[in-house]
Amino acid sequence: MTRAELLRKLAAQLDWPDLQESTRLDDDARWDSVAQLDILMLLQRDHAMSVSAQELQESATMADVLDLVLANES
Repeated sequence: MTRAELLRKLAAQLDWPDLQESTRLDDDARWDSVAQLDILMLLQRDHAMSVSAQELQESATMADVLDLVLANES
Protein backbone atom coordinates (compact mmCIF):
# COMPACT_ATOMS: atom_id res chain seq x y z
CA MET A 1 0.00 0.00 0.00
CA THR A 2 1.32 3.44 -0.84
CA ARG A 3 1.43 6.36 1.58
CA ALA A 4 -1.28 8.14 -0.39
CA GLU A 5 -3.57 5.09 -0.34
CA LEU A 6 -3.07 4.64 3.38
CA LEU A 7 -3.68 8.33 4.05
CA ARG A 8 -6.94 8.22 2.05
CA LYS A 9 -8.04 5.08 3.92
CA LEU A 10 -7.31 6.60 7.32
CA ALA A 11 -9.02 9.88 6.42
CA ALA A 12 -12.14 7.97 5.35
CA GLN A 13 -12.11 5.76 8.46
CA LEU A 14 -11.78 8.79 10.72
CA ASP A 15 -14.21 10.93 8.70
CA TRP A 16 -11.47 13.56 8.54
CA PRO A 17 -11.57 14.83 4.93
CA ASP A 18 -8.82 17.44 5.35
CA LEU A 19 -6.32 14.98 6.87
CA GLN A 20 -2.86 15.45 5.37
CA GLU A 21 0.59 14.09 6.15
CA SER A 22 1.43 17.46 7.69
CA THR A 23 -1.63 17.48 9.97
CA ARG A 24 -0.53 18.04 13.57
CA LEU A 25 -2.19 15.47 15.77
CA ASP A 26 -0.84 16.39 19.17
CA ASP A 27 -2.95 19.55 19.35
CA ASP A 28 -6.07 18.45 17.45
CA ALA A 29 -9.13 17.41 19.46
CA ARG A 30 -10.11 14.96 16.71
CA TRP A 31 -7.00 12.88 17.56
CA ASP A 32 -8.52 11.32 20.63
CA SER A 33 -8.53 7.79 22.03
CA VAL A 34 -11.51 6.85 19.83
CA ALA A 35 -9.68 7.92 16.67
CA GLN A 36 -6.58 6.02 17.74
CA LEU A 37 -8.65 2.92 18.49
CA ASP A 38 -10.31 3.25 15.07
CA ILE A 39 -6.90 3.13 13.41
CA LEU A 40 -5.76 0.16 15.49
CA MET A 41 -8.94 -1.76 14.65
CA LEU A 42 -8.70 -0.91 10.95
CA LEU A 43 -5.12 -2.13 10.78
CA GLN A 44 -5.96 -5.34 12.61
CA ARG A 45 -9.13 -6.03 10.61
CA ASP A 46 -8.01 -5.11 7.10
CA HIS A 47 -4.28 -5.80 7.26
CA ALA A 48 -3.80 -8.30 10.11
CA MET A 49 -1.32 -5.78 11.46
CA SER A 50 -0.85 -4.39 14.90
CA VAL A 51 1.12 -1.37 15.98
CA SER A 52 1.87 -0.14 19.46
CA ALA A 53 -0.89 1.99 20.94
CA GLN A 54 1.79 3.98 22.78
CA GLU A 55 3.68 4.73 19.55
CA LEU A 56 0.43 5.75 17.90
CA GLN A 57 -0.38 8.09 20.80
CA GLU A 58 3.09 9.62 20.58
CA SER A 59 2.72 10.46 16.88
CA ALA A 60 2.91 14.22 16.45
CA THR A 61 1.81 14.31 12.80
CA MET A 62 -0.04 12.05 10.42
CA ALA A 63 3.29 11.50 8.65
CA ASP A 64 4.51 9.88 11.88
CA VAL A 65 1.48 7.55 11.82
CA LEU A 66 2.10 6.64 8.19
CA ASP A 67 5.77 5.93 8.94
CA LEU A 68 4.80 3.73 11.88
CA VAL A 69 2.24 1.75 9.92
CA LEU A 70 4.34 1.30 6.81
CA ALA A 71 7.34 0.21 8.87
CA ASN A 72 5.18 -2.56 10.38
CA GLU A 73 3.70 -3.64 7.06
CA SER A 74 4.72 -7.13 6.03
